[in-house]
Amino acid sequence: MKKLFVLAMIALFGLTFAGITTATAEECGTGSPGYWKNHPEAWGVMNITVGGVTYTVNEAIDIMKLPVKGDKSLTLFPAVVAAMLNVQNNCPPPPSPPDCPPLTETQCWPNGECRPIEQANLWLAAYGVGTDVRANSEMWQFSHGENIYLCLDAYNNGFLPGIPSRDSFE
Repeated sequence: MKKLFVLAMIALFGLTFAGITTATAEECGTGSPGYWKNHPEAWGVMNITVGGVTYTVNEAIDIMKLPVKGDKSLTLFPAVVAAMLNVQNNCPPPPSPPDCPPLTETQCWPNGECRPIEQANLWLAAYGVGTDVRANSEMWQFSHGENIYLCLDAYNNGFLPGIPSRDSFE
């Protein structure tokens, strides 16, 4: 049953991003979670679906502003929101391994496909937001939450080759 749920979530999030037209890296600059939570006018949407839950812009920003206090779900949520908004605003999606360390091919799906945004959404769908997931927990360490986050963080902050941060244009 869990496998069926995961496949359904992959299909859902795959369709969500299938219709987005992306620009080249030279035409975009990624924004960090800090940028997006302070610029709601730049979102270009009224709602965003993260981990299978739809939030208004204000609800998502309120979650992004929550203190983490050791809850790693509150670390991953802003990173995936920022990545989704970067893609929506014409940036190419974060790359697959080895171009998005520390994700590795062994942490991708059985078919070898690796899409960090979709993986983050699946992780949040499975474990929830604000659920007190600790850094040393199996949910964070062995479900690859940490590596998904680190990949998205590098992407959002312009640390990946060929994908600049919007800060580099200001």
